[in-house]
Amino acid sequence: MIVASIVVLFLISFISIMRRIRIEFSIQLCRSFILTEVKVLFVKRRIRIELDRNRGLVVTGLNSNGTIKKRKKKKKKSKNNRFVKQIFKNINDIFSIEKIRLRGKAGILSDAFLSVIFCGFVNIFINTLSKIYRFDTEISFLPDFERNDIRGNLEGIFYLYPAQIINIVINTLRE
Repeated sequence: MIVASIVVLFLISFISIMRRIRIEFSIQLCRSFILTEVKVLFVKRRIRIELDRNRGLVVTGLNSNGTIKKRKKKKKKSKNNRFVKQIFKNINDIFSIEKIRLRGKAGILSDAFLSVIFCGFVNIFINTLSKIYRFDTEISFLPDFERNDIRGNLEGIFYLYPAQIINIVINTLRE
């Protein structure tokens, strides 16, 4: 009886996962780097992206305490892109956005007008996307007249539908 109830609970949780997966993300734009944090189901991943003059774009994984993770050897990439192309063709069936929250400041010290225009453009752009793709937004992107940089925090929740991905993979394999 206990085994049967465990199997039923497992099947219910598996079916709910196959229906949709909730993904939460946070992106912080700092002065010299970008911090991202992604939470899928119960797994949280932190990444630091930085542009170095000598090494170019540097992406490093971070532990929960903020220290850099040790790198593993990279695997060779697959040359078969059929699945990726089909997934991008059907992105609206696979992916949906629930909510985006954008908070930030942008400033160009020598030109206050350009700071205001840039912040207005960002606000209008995110609002237009929210109307097209029908998701909720909270935007507070303001001009900063005392600094010469862009700082921001982008958070959101979106859903991924694994059953649709499996359907695309099966249909691509049939071709």
